[in-house]
Amino acid sequence: MIVEEEIKVSQDKQEEGEEEEEEEEEDQNNNIDTNDGNNNSTKKDTRLNNKQNHAKNYQTKKRSKDLKKHEFEDILDYISVLEKKVDYLINTKTEKENLNPNVKSFVPFFTDTANKKHNDDENNNHVADTKSLKRPGDKQIMASSLVNKKQKNLSHKQGQDVLVKQVSNLENDKKQHQNTKERKKNVDGSLGILADVVSNADLDHESGTEAANNSRVEICSSLQTAELKETIRQHIHSDLLPVFDSIDISCMYENRTQQKIVCEMIETPSLQELPYFALMEEIASVLVSYYKLQLIFPLEDYDVIGILQKWKKDGFASLNNSHLLILNILSAITCRLLQHETQVSTKDEQHRLKVYHASLKDLVWLRKYEDIFFNNSLLYYQSISMFPDGLYSVQGILCLIISLPLIGVELSRTLMLSTAIRIAQDFGLHSELFLNATKNTRMKAKKKRIWWFCCFADKLIARKFCRPCMILDYTTTVKFEPEGKLALLELVNSAEKNSSPLSSQNTNFCDIKDDLVKYILDTDGAGPLSQYYFDKLSSSWFSNQNFCTYPSVQHMQEVREMVEAFLDGLPNCMRDLTKCANLGDNAFFIYLIHSAYYDTLSYLSSHIPGTSYIMEYDIKKLEILCLMKKFKTWTLFQEMESHFILAFLRIYKYTIGHEVEKKKYVANFKFLLNFLDNFYGNRYKVWASYPNPWMYEKITVFKKLMEVLKDEGVFKWPDIDYTLNSTEKVALERL
Repeated sequence: MIVEEEIKVSQDKQEEGEEEEEEEEEDQNNNIDTNDGNNNSTKKDTRLNNKQNHAKNYQTKKRSKDLKKHEFEDILDYISVLEKKVDYLINTKTEKENLNPNVKSFVPFFTDTANKKHNDDENNNHVADTKSLKRPGDKQIMASSLVNKKQKNLSHKQGQDVLVKQVSNLENDKKQHQNTKERKKNVDGSLGILADVVSNADLDHESGTEAANNSRVEICSSLQTAELKETIRQHIHSDLLPVFDSIDISCMYENRTQQKIVCEMIETPSLQELPYFALMEEIASVLVSYYKLQLIFPLEDYDVIGILQKWKKDGFASLNNSHLLILNILSAITCRLLQHETQVSTKDEQHRLKVYHASLKDLVWLRKYEDIFFNNSLLYYQSISMFPDGLYSVQGILCLIISLPLIGVELSRTLMLSTAIRIAQDFGLHSELFLNATKNTRMKAKKKRIWWFCCFADKLIARKFCRPCMILDYTTTVKFEPEGKLALLELVNSAEKNSSPLSSQNTNFCDIKDDLVKYILDTDGAGPLSQYYFDKLSSSWFSNQNFCTYPSVQHMQEVREMVEAFLDGLPNCMRDLTKCANLGDNAFFIYLIHSAYYDTLSYLSSHIPGTSYIMEYDIKKLEILCLMKKFKTWTLFQEMESHFILAFLRIYKYTIGHEVEKKKYVANFKFLLNFLDNFYGNRYKVWASYPNPWMYEKITVFKKLMEVLKDEGVFKWPDIDYTLNSTEKVALERL
């Protein structure tokens, strides 16, 4: 109100000054007219006309001033009304918070409350400067006052609407789950989860702990499982709800113990020394020779060997940050895998690992240096993101992205991938012109493989989280077209499509494809072949640029038809999984292609409106995962339950939620029981005593899920018969 009075006083003074100026002008004109009045009559007429025009202009100005004055008074009245409304909203907000103190912690992300601290500091820094500035005019004061009041009113109004919704949601949750207090912690609505993420990220963005715990990747991944769990809960008997509500499925995605360690490392960063060269050399030997992780990572075996040779020849100081990132992240993965080899005793050939250094058999040493290696990797990544070293920088970041789910740490993989893509573009990997300028054929293939990893990882993230790709078609000229032997395979595939399925010529094409695929596997390995078929499978998803953001039902049906036709285009030796066992270690990638195929069909069948869920897709996926378990490369995925938890829960939901027959219910129960036993084997009891909190939490989740599934069948059919054979009895005892 003080500002309003000042504005009125200044307005009155301005009007008085204008009237005095007009009177002086009239007096001057009158004097001039009196002195020259005796000259001639023409001048008198002119003066008379001037006076009349001046009088008209004066009246017009006066009327306009009166109108502006009335408008100004209306604006002041409007401001006072807005102030009353704002006061009312503030009072009601205080009353709501007093009724439910839990709402106080929620801060809408669109208000300026989260940035209040920074704004206050900024204002304090400029207090001295504002005194020397020129005082704004009355119109500027009025305009700024209106804008500020309107913005304040709008933000408070929006914030009040969100607060009212939050209060109603909390009251409903309290009524529905008053007997299960842990329910609120385990299953949250998507609005509550995203609200907590935004508020924590805005209020505590200085803290590395909060930033890591509230990563968007982990939230987006667990929302689907939370939705499935909520649907399953609606069909469970009330007596089983306390056990079911105590299940925390989010532990499948996040290793809270490891996450806490990583957050402490981020807040107090410090590089640790690596072990001596001989031990690092044996770690690399185990990684390359035994686990063969170079088949999955965007690395060649000679890349790792070359880094070690540079260390041995020129000294540790000759290694750049990219070399050290690769060594540290691969060593961290090896330490994690060796922990299982040290604890699990089995007669299978895959676990007969001979190591010479006693440190690689020491569980305490492996855990300690796993954390050290991973901590160093994060610090080297931060340095590389600002000062990249070349292709090794892209390879190191991609290895870091792949390894994060293995140890259960959820950081921003999307941000890391964008860094790798930008570095790759800076070195010309996205341009066909730059690739063709590389004379070394081996180096050219290496660059193209690295860029393919970037594109493939980008598509996987876009498909998983329904977001647009970072690598757009018009930003790259590299085309991953088949070359060499793969070009012949593509030629045979195109000729097979044009031939009749029942003709003898088509049979010849199938035989040619089988022979050609076996020849490629023997000469080039499974890498180029898996890349070729993964491209064909992923191209069906991204044939429409809007699929990731706005997928229509029609396009999803078209994608489903294209994916279903994908399996028919595979050679017989790859289509029939029973024949893949004769391909040795190369069969692992063929199983991986089949797993992605059935996972895609299951996703489409459960998301297209009007399409019934087909449980056989998920059953087939779980069966393939059990087949992949016999390969050494599978050790990279053995702690990544996120690969099958959605398929497991979809079968679980179908069994409980649908009116299935009693025999089908028992069959599904036995299938899930046998799957868990085949997947984990005799590791139940070992991991129960194995001090690995993350693995113990995940096994506990499956134990409770199977317990609820079994008891739910008893409630539905009191005479249900879970007759188990000897293998199933052992599996149930292990569980």
